[in-house]
Formats: sequence, structure tokens, C-alpha cells
Amino acid sequence: MNLVLPTRLIDVGNIDDNMVRLVDVKKCSDGHEFTYLILSYCWGTGNETSKTTEVKLEARLEGFEVSELAKTIQDAILLTRTMGYRYLWVDAICIIQGSRGDFQSESSRMGDYYSNAECCISASAASDSSEGFLRPRPIVRYPTETFALRIANDSGDGPKHFVFRDNNNSPIFIKALLDSSLTQRGWCLQETALSKRILHWTLQGLYLECSNSLFLEGSKIPWDRSWDNEAMPRTILARPNNDHLVTHGWCQLVSIFSETDLTYETDRLYAIHGIASLLVERLKIEYFNGHFRFGLAHGLLWYHGNTKHSSFHYMRDEKPVEVSLPSWCWAFACPVQHERIRQKPIFIHDDHPKRLRQWPTRPGDTSTVVSPVSKLYIRAPIIQLVIGRKDLGYMVDESSGQQVNFECSFFLDRERDVLKKMFHHGMGEEESVLWMPVGKQLHHDTNAVVGLLIYEVSGEDKGTYRRCGVLTYVDFANEELLMDLKEITLV
Repeated sequence: MNLVLPTRLIDVGNIDDNMVRLVDVKKCSDGHEFTYLILSYCWGTGNETSKTTEVKLEARLEGFEVSELAKTIQDAILLTRTMGYRYLWVDAICIIQGSRGDFQSESSRMGDYYSNAECCISASAASDSSEGFLRPRPIVRYPTETFALRIANDSGDGPKHFVFRDNNNSPIFIKALLDSSLTQRGWCLQETALSKRILHWTLQGLYLECSNSLFLEGSKIPWDRSWDNEAMPRTILARPNNDHLVTHGWCQLVSIFSETDLTYETDRLYAIHGIASLLVERLKIEYFNGHFRFGLAHGLLWYHGNTKHSSFHYMRDEKPVEVSLPSWCWAFACPVQHERIRQKPIFIHDDHPKRLRQWPTRPGDTSTVVSPVSKLYIRAPIIQLVIGRKDLGYMVDESSGQQVNFECSFFLDRERDVLKKMFHHGMGEEESVLWMPVGKQLHHDTNAVVGLLIYEVSGEDKGTYRRCGVLTYVDFANEELLMDLKEITLV
């Protein structure tokens, strides 16, 4: 299997060179072995002079001064030379920037670039590219040592003394890594999740990370991360259960990623496409605008918010939406979390007569990041409910005409010209809504069913809907309604 190499690399030259040059890999690949390092860093405001534009490209292929680059990139070049490597990949230099650049084609391959690099230089010490990361580290000047404390036991029970031994593995040290500006950057998640090896340069010390271990500078003992209960992207991707990985695992990754910052919200799907492509090829599954075909039911049940909800919640317009995405795509609503449902039963079905036979991103072709196709064809039940501000609602039994009361909780999405009383004037006493059940809630004692709130779009073909929220019906008993499937086009 041939490795996907970057289109361009920086030839860093020798240790004392003042110049570097940009290399077109395809024009030089006749038997030439390209091994390279790759940089993960915060751009900030200090990266303008580093950018390769269409105007600068030819000159940079001839050679250019290291001094014209941001300090973080200068440090990365020095480190690459010191480590004995000739080539380095940096996005600002190796991707042509600007409206006539090649970001669109390069972005779909960036996951491969990080996966195939020998090592990723993670500039965690710098919150701006102008700062650099090769700075004095306290742990070098003041190395830590293992120690033990013996404390007397005055209770009269058990031993006379207790011995407490420090394992040189305090969460305080790792906090510098987990809380760095870099980890808050959206692109960082796939850069560090996909790299084989990472050198994390922090102000507290240097960390070496490989596929399953993390070492603090000067230590041969892997870092004990048992205290860390957070789901880490590398840990999620290493899960052996493929079904779980592409359903709950992917939802976890999306939730973590959705909390990160991007300069341009339009980059949201691009910045996680490398991980999506990895799963597409590994698991031989299809992907479409942030969702996997196999795990579609789980992926659709996103909601905006940082806490478990109850009663009425409205997703306020905290971030400007700069890109036209379908209403079912989580990328327009970050940050998001997901309702968890059981693997079975699933009430939506991928057998609509107009469904796409192949989704845009699939094994052997992962070049599509954001598909211009916005329609999702499924079959599912649609049930009319009446809900209010409190955790109560009702539906009318069609056979008996009787009112059936129920408990519920729900979130509403960004405004979609629907439920205007809720959005603009506050929730009234009650509101009639359409509910599309998706699956049964995980870890719930009652027969709770989770589904999407949807509304029919005027001016479109019959059966065309947009989502406008998520609703959990706490104790759903009428199973027959779940069998009445409608042809639905979600846009």
C-alpha cells in the first residue's frame, strides 16, 4: 500500500542554513524517499508572513528566508534539523492560501498527512505562532524525584505507620498539556489523534506520546492515566468493537470536537474529516456531512448544550452560522452532545426509494468533505404531539379519540422559521409539533423513546422536512404507531 504523501514539503536544509525551500513532492518522487515531520500549532495573529500564496509560490520553490516565518515555525524548522530530518510539513506554507489556493483539495488529505508523518511536533507552549515553543522548561532546571511520606497511625488499629509514595505522575503536570491553547483548537483533535508519535512541547516539560503510552521528559515509565476519566480521542479510536465505535464512539468524538474553537466555523467538517476518512477506510462504511450510514440513528440525536436537559430548552444563536448546511447536520450547532440510544430497536429505516445508493464519502473515495447534496432520504414514523413549557404533553389516540398525557423533555434547535411562538415570544401554554421517533433511550428504567422534532417545508415536494429539535417521550406505550412508516426527505 502506497502512503499518501503531502503535495508539498519544506526542505529544511542543514542546521546553519538561513534559507529553506518548498518542494513539489510529485516532481521529485522518482525513487526519492520522503520521511517528514509535521507541525500542530496555533496560528493566532502572527502567521501572515508565513503564508504561501499563489503569488509567492514560485519564489518559495526556489528558496526563502527562515527569518520571514513566524517564530513557532522557525522553532519547528530548527527542531526538524536537530532531529536529523530533512522535510517538514506546515499548513500555512505547504497549502496555498487565499481564495485561489488549494485548501479544498488539500483539506481532505490532511488526515493522511498526519497519519503518515514520522512524528508530530505539537507546539502546546505557544498560543500564537509569533511566540515560539522552544523556551526554558522548569522541569529541566528543577527535575522531580520520587519520594515517600511516613505518617503515624494513632488510631490503635492496623499498622503503626502509613507510607504514601508519590509516583511522579501528578495530574498537575498533565494539566499543562490538556489545558493548553492548542488543545482548544479544532484542528488539533485530528492532528494529535492520527499522528503515530507526538512531541508535546509545554512550558512545564516535554511529553512523548505514541499510540498507547505517554512519557514525561526524562522518565522511562509510561504516564499513569487511570485518574483521567475523560474519553480521549486516541482511546476512542482504539476501541475493538467496531459497531460501538461508529455509533457511541463517533458521537463522543463529535461532542469533544464541537467544544473546540475554529477561526472559521465553515471549517468544522474539514477539521474532523481525517478521522472520518480513517473510519470509512478501516470499517468499510459510508459517510455524509458528519454522519456515518451505519450509525445514522445515533448521530442524528444531537442537541445543543453542556448539561443534561429537562423541560424546555432553546438553543440560542451563540455563534454565527457562516455555511449553509442541512438541518440534520450537527456542524451548524456546536457545541453539541448526543442522546444515547440502544443498538436495537431503531425506528428509522434506510430503505426510502430515493435514497442514495452510495453516500458521497466511501471506501476508496474520501475526497468529499462537505457534500452539496443536502437531502437525507429515510422512512420513519411521524407522530403529532402537543407540548408545552413544562415536562408534560399529550397526543390524541386516533382510534379512540382520547387524550393520552405523557412526560417529556426536549431541546429546540436554531430558528428555522417554525414554532415562532416558542422562538420569538416564549413558549405558550401548548404547541402542536411533529415528532419522528428514532430509538429507545439507553440506561432508562421506563420505555423512553427519543426522536427528532421536525416540520414540513413549504414550497418543497411533499414529505420534505427540516429538524427543529430533539424530544424524549418518557414512557411510550403505543408500539403500533412506530410501525407506521412514512417516506421522509430531511433537508
